Amino acid sequence: VPVARYIRKETGGRATLVHVGNPRTQLGDFDLQITTPQYSRTAPNLIELPFPIGNPASAAQPTADELDWLRGFPRPRRLMAIGGPARFWELDHAALRRAIRKIRRKTPTGSLIVAPSPRTRPATSVRVASRVAGPHEAVTDDFPSFATLLAQCDEIYVTADSVSMVSEAVLS
Repeated sequence: VPVARYIRKETGGRATLVHVGNPRTQLGDFDLQITTPQYSRTAPNLIELPFPIGNPASAAQPTADELDWLRGFPRPRRLMAIGGPARFWELDHAALRRAIRKIRRKTPTGSLIVAPSPRTRPATSVRVASRVAGPHEAVTDDFPSFATLLAQCDEIYVTADSVSMVSEAVLS
């Protein structure tokens, strides 16, 4: 934001400033602000998209190692993306346990891959890892990439804390 203000000042006000994402400043600092529902604000220079515009699965280029790893997980591959606490939301561990049980009972049988996010609390990751230990189940860290998992899994389940994760699942 300071750099954008500097550019505007140096161009004598001729630069048009557009900000995409979280409006962490006054909306009047920009000519246009493009945001999503989780940053709920109102202003005449604000466009609120119904969901984020990124789809990492569309550009995923799985490596040979990733594809080899995924071969150990029969289809349908079920991905569970777990976020973490948000401003108005806390992850419900009991609901997470129920979701894992419900996914396991689905037919046809397949596999379950759980991908915690950088916001997932360590205690949540430990709990999930203790529950996801079947022959075709895994908790991943940075491998395979989240984009590859989105592109290569057949069903995607996400926690409700992240508009981005929900949108990525829908767009995938």
